[in-house]
Order: sequence, then C-alpha cells, then structure tokens
Amino acid sequence: MWSVVVYNNLYSIMKVYFNLTIDFLRRNLWTFVFLFYQTFLVYLLAINAANGDVKERVIVNLLWALLSIMSVCFLNTKLKNWFISIIYAISFIPNIIVLSFFLINNYIMKSTDFFVIFDTNPNEAIGFFDTLQIKTVFYVIIYIIIGTLLFIRALKTKGNNTKRYVGIIFLILFTFISANLPFRSKVASIDFYKSFMNFNKEIMEIKEFYKNRENIKIDATSNLNTCPKNIILIIGESANRHHYSIYGYKRNTTPHLDSIKSELYIFNDVVTPHIQTLNAIRYICTFSNHSAPKLYKKEPSIVEIFKAAGYKTYWLDNQGSGGIDTYTPTSYRAFAKLSDKFVLLPNGYNDEELLPILDSCLNESNENKFVIIHLKGSHFPYKDYPKEFRLFNSKENPSAFCKEMTDKDIENINNYDNTILYNDFIISSVINKIKSYTGLNLMLYTSDHGEEMYDTQLYAGRGFENITPSMCEVPFILYLNDAYKEILNTEIFNTNRAFSTEDIPHSLLDICKIDYVLKDSTRSIFNSNFIERERFVKEENYEKIKSRSNN
Repeated sequence: MWSVVVYNNLYSIMKVYFNLTIDFLRRNLWTFVFLFYQTFLVYLLAINAANGDVKERVIVNLLWALLSIMSVCFLNTKLKNWFISIIYAISFIPNIIVLSFFLINNYIMKSTDFFVIFDTNPNEAIGFFDTLQIKTVFYVIIYIIIGTLLFIRALKTKGNNTKRYVGIIFLILFTFISANLPFRSKVASIDFYKSFMNFNKEIMEIKEFYKNRENIKIDATSNLNTCPKNIILIIGESANRHHYSIYGYKRNTTPHLDSIKSELYIFNDVVTPHIQTLNAIRYICTFSNHSAPKLYKKEPSIVEIFKAAGYKTYWLDNQGSGGIDTYTPTSYRAFAKLSDKFVLLPNGYNDEELLPILDSCLNESNENKFVIIHLKGSHFPYKDYPKEFRLFNSKENPSAFCKEMTDKDIENINNYDNTILYNDFIISSVINKIKSYTGLNLMLYTSDHGEEMYDTQLYAGRGFENITPSMCEVPFILYLNDAYKEILNTEIFNTNRAFSTEDIPHSLLDICKIDYVLKDSTRSIFNSNFIERERFVKEENYEKIKSRSNN
C-alpha cells in the first residue's frame, strides 16, 4: 500500500514537471530554434570543410548554442528580446562571411583570414563579388531570409516570469563565460570581433612604431660609385609562373620577355612565403622570415636601408586605396610611405599609368635611385588589362589537368592569361627604359604570390587551407645591363637554386653591394655562399604542398 502511494506521488510529480517542461519548450520553441540557427547551424553545415579542426569547431559552437539557450531561460520578455537582438546583430555578418567562404573554398575561416577581410580594398571587394557563383549567392540569401524570419518569430514569444535581477545576473554570466570559453576562437561571432579588436590594436602599434622612424639612424654603408645607379624592384600580383611562356607555358603569354630571354636570368625554383598580398610583401621588403615573423617591427625595411645608403627612394603603387586603415598590421604601406616619393594610383587605373611616373622619377635628378613598383598584375577577377591585350579568347580548354571545365572556367583562364600578356608588356617596358640610361642598372621582378588556375584542381584563386604549388610558385627574373654584368661575377648565378622571396632583402643588398648588419650572404641567391633552406608557405612546409599536389 505504501509503495503504491509513493509511486502515485512520484508519477504525479513527474507528470507535472513533464507538462511544465513541454509547456516551457512550446512557449520558447521559436526562440530556441533561432538561437540554434544563429550560433551553431553554419558549423554543422560546414562539418565536411577541409579544416583539420572542424569537429572541434562543431562541438564548441554547439556548447555556445546550449549556453545561449540556457541563458534565455532566465530572461523576462524585455531582456529576452534584447538578448536575441544582440545575438542576431553580432552573428549576422560573421556567419554570412563564414558560410560564403565555406561554399567557395570548402574551409572555415580563422582569425588570420578575418584580418584579410578587414584590410580588403574596394577593388578586391568588387573582384570577390564578381567571382561569386549564383549557387553561392542563392544559399546565402536563403540563409539570411530564414534567419531573419526566425528572429522576427522569436521576438513574438514571451519571456519567462523571473525577476529582472536574476536575468541580468545570467546575462553577465553568459558574457563572462563566452569571453572565457575554451577554444572561443572557433566561434565565428566571438573570433570575428576579437580579431577586429586585435587588428585595430596592431594598427595603433604600427602607427606608433613608424611615427618617428625617419629619425632613427640606420647604419647602412655603400660606395655609390660602384653600386647600381638605378635599381628597380617590381612586385607583381597573383602571378603563377606556370602561365608564363618564358617558363614553358604552351600559350605565348610573354612574347616580349621571350624575345630578350638571353639577356635575363630566369630563376626556376622560387616560392613565396605567403599567399596573401600584405603578408607576402612584408616578407619581401623587410627582414621578417618564417623563423622571425616579427622582425619588421624591430628592423628597418629595404626602403629605409637604401635611403640610409644614399639612394633616393620611390614607391609606385597601383593597388588602390584600401582597408579600414592604410597602416594595417601586415601592411607594407607603413614603410612604403617612408620613401622619398610615394605614389598611389586611384582605384581603376591600369598598370601602364605607372610608366610615365617611372620616367619622371628616373629623370628627376642625378642621384642613385631605388624604385619599388607594385603592380595590380593578375589580380582577380582577371580583367584589369586594356582591350588590345585580349588575345586569348578561345573556348578550347587550355588546362592540362582539369578536363571537366565550364565555359566560365575557360573564360577565367583566358582572362588570366591576358593579364600575363599585359604584364609582359609592362615588365619589358621597364627594362627598355633602364636600358636607355648609362651607368650600372638592374631590375628584379617577382610576384607577391601565385594563383591556382585549374593547374592542379578544378579551382581558380587561393584557398588558405588548401595551398597548391600554383598559389606559391612565382616568377623571379633579373635583368642587368651590360655595364653591370662586366663588374659582377655572374658565373656564380645558379638559376635552379631553391629560394624563397622572404630572402629578397639579403639578395638585393648583396647584389647592390650595400652593407647592413643583418645582411646574410648565405641567404642571397646571387652569392656563392648561398645555402638552400627549408621553405614555408604560410605555416606549411613547401615540400609537403608539392608532394600533396603530386598525389
């Protein structure tokens, strides 16, 4: 009898709590669905992304979703509406960005990838939208519509009958736990804004660092009588050397350089240390390298060293105004602006607009000159070239690797090859200009990074989580006029050396006979003491990248 009474009482209590739970879930269902949608769904959809830590990201975001749902249980209607409005506001942009990049590149963005977005200039943004497929746009629009409808529906649900101070306590706890959540960098809504704060923090550090740089004494020595009179370093954009006929490409994309091939030193095994422009140029123009990535904050750039060595320095740029601030944490603009003359063309100009500016710089005075030219080159959407260079327009598939290509894919290759053709005209024009000057002159051309162009996979562009050889193998071409060849021992040049463009500072100072305390002859590709080193692209061993591609 006693056991029956206990059973009936327990059953009644459980039934009451079950009914209360069902009623609670029913009343809050749309709020819970909305929170799940905004905090977790994107990562669940992207569970097959190429990242190695996707499962961890799914678990962490699920925990954050559950934390959000638990927190809303203790909020009255007003606080609940404030809470879900904030969740919607902070999740909207990061989720759209993460979803878009997953659909395009099959990987989930990380902190360093967000940095790229913060510094994207208008041209790059327009180019990105130009490459979007209708399918991607459709999925993103559907995601936005569903999320907005769930948000509106959640606002119409009532909150819970708890005291306001209880709700405020739980909001504080939610904020504190979110800020200290293990692996919180795997939550887009947290990582995006955390990265933005770090971005601005480093901007301030860079501003402060370069504030008084002109007053710093740099001990660089040279004998200007035996150093080159005119030194021109050309940094291209997105140049995949495998699409250069001078490197063996089947299309005649470099007719001008091909015609003077015997006058050039064409290096065959050169890679970039990074596949993102800002980081790549930071390595090219400073002593930063894979082992010491922060040296650019402690040591001068090559612009400053050449200036200290007695050169008049110039930086001619066609990458347009850009980003949230031109003093970005990885930006080259900070030290570019320390040159004696800094020229930044407005957005929308072709690279040939730099040629008359180069003329005026070279004719400006009788001083020794160091000029860096930063081209727009082959930047996506691969359409920045005059119509007279639209030579390649065949519908024939030029890719030796990818056979199943759409007309749009073939059009991409055609446009890309036309940018290489135009780039050939620019580089050869610069060479012809310095040929006309007496004295010792040289030109070095390379690129910030390469670009996958259906060479190893059915893809055009760059994916940070799936680097291919085409994204990092760049052209590296040296021109010396006859007067300079006569006094250099060019017989030691080995064009098959394995080299990374992070060692350009050592190489350029070496060949130009300028001394600086950090110059290392074992890192100079133009020196007999050169030692081949393990090369890294971003943080991955280049040999692994090449091996993965071959498999």
